[in-house]
Amino acid sequence: MQQLWFWNEWPRTASKRLFAAFVIFFLIALLGGAYLWSQGSETTIRWYTEPELQPKRTVVEDFNQLSFGFTVDADSYLISERYRATEIVLDIVYARIYAVLVIAGMVLLLTVATFLKRIPFAVISTVIILQLATSGFDQMAIAGMAFSNVPLVALLVMFLLPAYYFQEIAKQTSLPVRLGVFAVLAMVAAALVGWQAESAQPLMQWAGYSYAVPLGLTALLIWFTGHELLGALFVFVSNLGASASGNPIRHFAIIGGIYLLNIGYDYLLDAGMTSYKIFMVSPFVWFFINLLLGFWNFWRKEPALVGIASVVPYGYFGFLGLSFVALGFMGYAFATDNTSVIKVLEDLIRYAQFGVGLIFYIYILANFTAPMRQGLPVHKVMYQGRIVAYGFVNLAALVVAGVMAANSDFFVFEQSKAGYFIYQGDMERAKGDLVMSEQNYKFALALDPYSHRGNYSVGSLARMQGDEATALFFFSRATFRNPNPADYVNIAELMTNNNRFLDALFQLREGLQRFPQDGRLMNNMGLLYTKTDVVDSAFYYLKNAKEHLAHPEIAESNFYAMAIRYEFAGSPDTLRQMLKPRRNIGTALNELALLNLLRQPTAEPLDEKFLPDSAMNTYQLCYLYNYALNRIGDADTSIINVLDKYARVPANESFVPYLQLAKALKLRRMGQYGRAYNILQKLQYESPPNNPYYANVLGILALQVEEYREAARWFDMSYRRGNAEAFLNRAICLTEIPDRRAEALEAWQMLEESSNTTYQAIARDILHVIHPDSVRKINLSALDDEGKMRFIHYNHAQLSDEAFNKIFQTLQSPVAQVQAAVERIRYYIAEGNTEKAANIRNAMTGISVPDVLVQTLRDADLRLLYAQQRYKEMGAVLKGYEPPLPLSGYKPFYEGMYAIGNNDLQQAEVRLKEAIARLPQKQEFYVELAGLYNKRKEPQKAYDVLVDVLRTRDDYHDYPPAVYELYALQCLEMGLDSFADEAIRKLEDLIPPQRYARVVALFNQRKAELAKQREVNW
Repeated sequence: MQQLWFWNEWPRTASKRLFAAFVIFFLIALLGGAYLWSQGSETTIRWYTEPELQPKRTVVEDFNQLSFGFTVDADSYLISERYRATEIVLDIVYARIYAVLVIAGMVLLLTVATFLKRIPFAVISTVIILQLATSGFDQMAIAGMAFSNVPLVALLVMFLLPAYYFQEIAKQTSLPVRLGVFAVLAMVAAALVGWQAESAQPLMQWAGYSYAVPLGLTALLIWFTGHELLGALFVFVSNLGASASGNPIRHFAIIGGIYLLNIGYDYLLDAGMTSYKIFMVSPFVWFFINLLLGFWNFWRKEPALVGIASVVPYGYFGFLGLSFVALGFMGYAFATDNTSVIKVLEDLIRYAQFGVGLIFYIYILANFTAPMRQGLPVHKVMYQGRIVAYGFVNLAALVVAGVMAANSDFFVFEQSKAGYFIYQGDMERAKGDLVMSEQNYKFALALDPYSHRGNYSVGSLARMQGDEATALFFFSRATFRNPNPADYVNIAELMTNNNRFLDALFQLREGLQRFPQDGRLMNNMGLLYTKTDVVDSAFYYLKNAKEHLAHPEIAESNFYAMAIRYEFAGSPDTLRQMLKPRRNIGTALNELALLNLLRQPTAEPLDEKFLPDSAMNTYQLCYLYNYALNRIGDADTSIINVLDKYARVPANESFVPYLQLAKALKLRRMGQYGRAYNILQKLQYESPPNNPYYANVLGILALQVEEYREAARWFDMSYRRGNAEAFLNRAICLTEIPDRRAEALEAWQMLEESSNTTYQAIARDILHVIHPDSVRKINLSALDDEGKMRFIHYNHAQLSDEAFNKIFQTLQSPVAQVQAAVERIRYYIAEGNTEKAANIRNAMTGISVPDVLVQTLRDADLRLLYAQQRYKEMGAVLKGYEPPLPLSGYKPFYEGMYAIGNNDLQQAEVRLKEAIARLPQKQEFYVELAGLYNKRKEPQKAYDVLVDVLRTRDDYHDYPPAVYELYALQCLEMGLDSFADEAIRKLEDLIPPQRYARVVALFNQRKAELAKQREVNW
């Protein structure tokens, strides 16, 4: 820098370090402005992905029972992600930066003005006065003074009195001191305004009103730097001199001519006078280059500034001040994407660069062609033309620029006013007044109808207020000039919301024609084709989106979602090999959903990187939930701890039902039916009244543990909540309940008359073996073993022993024979006829039992011993007894009864409690535990056991009859006669008349005994 002329000429009264700091600030501002320009609308229109959560019913487990197939299913969740564009985002940070740059520029200009003569000082002071007067201080209610000019007068006095003092009195005061005084005053003023302003968003108000003066100063800088690139070119070729190959002036003429042709053709293209597009350089690129060159060569303008100011230091500080204001104004226009202002600036740059550039080009050729041919260094006198004076350049350039502006009917003035109203709309929106904001945006559109920012702003406000028709109109009009991918995304979204899928596809296609490399449009296009079931097109666009997106994992995740939607039947490994997906939570959760659909376990462990320390989001929940469903059949139980960990976090309260469901299904698979049942019951009671899912799963669980009455209740609830399949399951369960056979017949007849052909076929098959008219007509000899077994199963009550034996003798398979005998034994046990059950069991002695039925026979033996109360004899059978997993609670139950038989009541209590924990649906477990407590003279514990069962049901019609019987008697024993009498009355609705008569007789007998006992005690 020591070699630069202006640096060597720097006077001692001005600080070189201060100037260097401002130069750095200038370069930062220049780079910041260039960056904001390169961002386009990204500064105000942000993009984000919106997950669309879709449930996909997947089978967790299937099993066969009662000759029917049943499934335990659950929704796996897949996520497809579409790109959405936000409404206009107003970031106050940009307003702060704008304020800092404008204030810094004004401070520098005012400081420089104090060194100038009176007329230049008066001109700059007038600019400062206009800036303060148009900053909207009267609207900010400073210190409560709304619509008052007192703050303005105070600010004028604060700045103009010191300026006058320095200009007229303290003329020897150095530049750093003057600059420091004005900088301190500016900071104090800004702090006071910010502190005392009572209006909402005073900074946004200032930015909205502070428009005219910065626009004028920006135009001035654009104008006076319009020729700098040509000037730098002239200096370069002049420096080459005679050493250059060829004629230096020819190089200048050719290169300068190409530059001017580029600017001129850009103007013609923008004006619509030609439509053929070639590679063009943005006017802003030329401006940034000209501004930088203008600063670098500013010292050469010394001859042009004679009589106004010396270039060093005042000219440079003035140039920096003007640059700060202009860069702040431009940067704020870019940051707010005020397309009307941006268009004004573009036009001004075109007018200046072509108008000033063309005349300067002529000026150089006219003045320096001959000297340059002689190899003279004429760049040193570039602004001292002898044939054509330099003053002619600006005057003639004004004429050229005027002609260019007139060609568009001076529309640049209308656009500048439109830009002002857009800022006013932003200001009102920042204050929260959407009505005034919309009005200002519409004022802008009245002046500049195709302003992208104006149309997008009104469209955004309309969408926020639910007016989709208006939003669609303005978003569509936003595409007419300066279109943006966000416009097409918004239009397609609005059309999709109204089921106009074809129109939405056309809009996205048009967007891709204008922005062929935009992966966001491709992604949304692929998703839209997925919704319209055009699989090939969906695949094509998602594949292209993957290649063009900054985050290709979004498209990869959507690929998996598409595969699930269309129930991809191939290997997941094939899909993975084709996509080569990046490790991403969206892709991972969708891959798990696909594996769940295909019923294949994942080879991947739980990725804790996808999970938070505490609070979860939707993605994390779906990942963990899908993973838990996938690993339900796994021996590893650690997933339960993970589910519990996140369920305990208060912030995850809305996610708890999903975590608890996954836990319940895992516990069920582990054989802990009691814990699973309790969790599902809680979820059922907390679920919305129209949710049939939990009731259906509870019905499946009850059915699997052979509690058909309970299962029928749950299936009925599920059906009434909208699950049609539950009606079929209810009919199956009712058929297993002897005293509800009439209801079962009615249900099957309704299914036979339904429109579902599958249900019709099943109903006809069942009615054939349970309807009295059909039963009498069955030709048993024509049935195979399976048909005969079904006939026996549904008609035990109607079959005499002779008829049963006759059918039994015709069974061919040993498996069918043993099954038939076991069913008959269980039937008689249920009827209370243990003698006939024992006779059948004794008749089976010596029969070879197939291995698959060994446990079934042991179970029948234990049931018979329990019904006969021969508890001590259970030990030998229990040694090899392993019930099926759903009925695993029977083993500790029989072990408990065996302990009772051996008078080991403590061990019996432990085993019975374990039985209840595993299989809480079995009412006999509670009855026996209550009986044990009564045997130990602990009636309160017995009472508590029974009450704990009953309180889980809201309606007494759902009470387990055996438990309610004992409850009535227990209340009687404990002296709770009113509760006992109420229970015995309600019990009549729950059990058959004959049984009720026996219970009432026992109840009255015991009541009389207790009354007599109390009399004796009294």
